[in-house]
Amino acid sequence: MSINIDKFKDFVYLVANKNGRGTLTPEQFNSAAKSGLFAWTNSQLSNWRQYNPGNPIPQTSLDLDSLSQAKLRHLKVNREILVVNGMVTIPNGIATDINGLVMPEMWMTSKISHKYSKGTSLIRRGIKLVKDMEWDEMLDSNIMPPTKKRAIANMQSNFLQVEPKGLLNLVNLTYIRNPIDPDWKYIVVNGRPVYDSINSINIDAPESARNEIAMMTLEIIGIKIRDGELLQAATGMENKGV
Repeated sequence: MSINIDKFKDFVYLVANKNGRGTLTPEQFNSAAKSGLFAWTNSQLSNWRQYNPGNPIPQTSLDLDSLSQAKLRHLKVNREILVVNGMVTIPNGIATDINGLVMPEMWMTSKISHKYSKGTSLIRRGIKLVKDMEWDEMLDSNIMPPTKKRAIANMQSNFLQVEPKGLLNLVNLTYIRNPIDPDWKYIVVNGRPVYDSINSINIDAPESARNEIAMMTLEIIGIKIRDGELLQAATGMENKGV
């Protein structure tokens, strides 16, 4: 589930040339494509530009928009992680899960839960992710302190702090991973860069997002283009079988 990096490059170059920008170097293209992918992914997670005073809810976000959920399903990861001294390691591309598998680097959390036994039943409960200002208040509460049924977590620099730490042994973490950086690799033939399909890395996004990511990539290199113009360019390439 990805966008072919070579076709994407041809598309961006076509629009760039039509707008008088000229041809980019492979390094410039890779840098712009990476930034465009990052910007598009971030807009699906939560579009901060849509926040308004008195109405701090974006029109588009992972939690509100089923379309965004569908577009980012390829980035969703679910891992079981051991709790050690009340701490859960945040996936960073190096740390491993309970099965010893390296966990892709996390962008943002989606869901945190754990299981515990109650009689003959196995109960699953969500763990509430709380802000710093809420942590001490909830931890010291005489009315509703953290329990296995009402566990809480707080995000630290490289781990999740959880309570009640003595009663939690294993956490199930669902999160959105960072997209893989795109990379148009090439070999030099007769002094010109030629696409290296074996070592290149495609755009880590669904094909349906190609135009949106292309628009953001073009804007990064200084070209603002309307949806209609972009669609016309894409249709022209498809008609040519590119």
